[in-house]
Amino acid sequence: PALRSEVERTYGIHAQILPPPAGIDPEGPRVPLPGIRPGYVLCVEPLQRHRNLEVIVDAMRTLPDATLVIAGSGPLRSHLDDLAGRNVLFADVATEWHLRWLYANAAVVVAASFDDFNAAPVEAAGQGVPFVAPRRGSYLDTVRHGVTCLLFDVVDDRAIAGALIAALGCRWDPVRLRRHAERFGERQFVSSLRTIVEATAAATDRITRSRGRSTSMLSMKCRAKPRYPPATTAPASAAAFASSRRLTARRGSIRRRSR
Repeated sequence: PALRSEVERTYGIHAQILPPPAGIDPEGPRVPLPGIRPGYVLCVEPLQRHRNLEVIVDAMRTLPDATLVIAGSGPLRSHLDDLAGRNVLFADVATEWHLRWLYANAAVVVAASFDDFNAAPVEAAGQGVPFVAPRRGSYLDTVRHGVTCLLFDVVDDRAIAGALIAALGCRWDPVRLRRHAERFGERQFVSSLRTIVEATAAATDRITRSRGRSTSMLSMKCRAKPRYPPATTAPASAAAFASSRRLTARRGSIRRRSR
């Protein structure tokens, strides 16, 4: 997977990646937003510069008959207002019910940002709606090109416009899209997380038992081969010490006689 390779390249860690479940329940209630007609291009992003929203707004000039709805808030709102044409609308999403309605009534969802993980492709697929995104990052893990998504290689207005035109002209299978989204649902997430935790616990238990056996064997070796000389050498050492004392005493006696 792309994200696993990125983690390994950046941190040198061969990690197992488990993406979080989709942020919204596809089966929940929906509340429409006034002034927005179904069949639009949807972009669900915070209005920040690194999300490349200006490029998406520029791409919509090539699609004058399509409408772009940007759902999000942030410091870039006034700047995007200045760039946007008449076919660009901004939606203030107050609740999850509004967001679910926006997904369900979109013709296609688009993003141009580079993310470690973006839930929008999964949330769109859960409503049977296709996605358009860059061919990089976590998108390669959460979409299937030609089945749930169309990927573009260059993040510029022409590439995005071309991908949107192609996506709007395709016949997508909502059943396959929803089935794909189920792979990233809460039930699958809980099952995968439980499997990882159980495997980790089993591996930890094996390591602990292995270390316990090693410690036990080391203790047995220490008892079998004591670090200090055996007690049977003590008398020999005492005899040598006594012999040395007698030799010293004789030398002292000889010296006194010579005087």
